[in-house]
Amino acid sequence: FFLPAGARVVFLSPRTRFQAPTSTLFSRSVFTRSPKNPVTAMAEHLQEKWKAAMDDFDKSLRPFQKKEFLCSADCAGNSQLSTAEYTACIEKCGSHLMKVSSAFSQEVRAFQERYMRAAQACEDRIRSHHNVAATKTFPPELESELVRCIDGCSQDAEKQIAPLLARMRSLLNSSQ
Repeated sequence: FFLPAGARVVFLSPRTRFQAPTSTLFSRSVFTRSPKNPVTAMAEHLQEKWKAAMDDFDKSLRPFQKKEFLCSADCAGNSQLSTAEYTACIEKCGSHLMKVSSAFSQEVRAFQERYMRAAQACEDRIRSHHNVAATKTFPPELESELVRCIDGCSQDAEKQIAPLLARMRSLLNSSQ
C-alpha cells in the first residue's frame, strides 16, 4: 500500500532530496474493483487521513530544513574551507534530517506492510473458510464479510498514524 499522490513528505538538503514513498494507497485489485466498492471508499478515507497527517508533519519539518539550509550556506560562505572540509561541513549540516528521513522510510514501509498483511489475511481467511479459489472474485454474499474485515484493518491502520508521527516528531526533536 502506498500513500496518495500529492501527499509527499520531502526532506530537502542542499545535496539530496528525500521523499517518502508516495502514490496510490492501494495497489491490489481487491481494493479497486469498482468505484462504488465500499473497500474503495475505506481506502479513500484512509488516504485522506494519511494526507492530512503528512501535511502536518511536513510543516513540522520546515524549521529543521531551514536550519540545515542556513548551516549549509555558512559552509558555502566560508572560503577558508578545503574541498574535503566543505564536504564534511555540508554532510554534518544534513546528517540530522538524513537520519530522520531514513527512519521515516522504515516506519512508512513497516506501516504499509502491516496493513497489506492484515488485508491479505482477511482475504485469505475468507477464501479458505468458504473455499473460494484465489483466481475467482468474491461472490456478493462474501463481499460484505471481506468489507467488514478490511474495514477493521483500515480502522486499526488509522489509529496507527498518530503514534507513527509521534515517533517521527520525537526523533526529529532529539539529538539535533
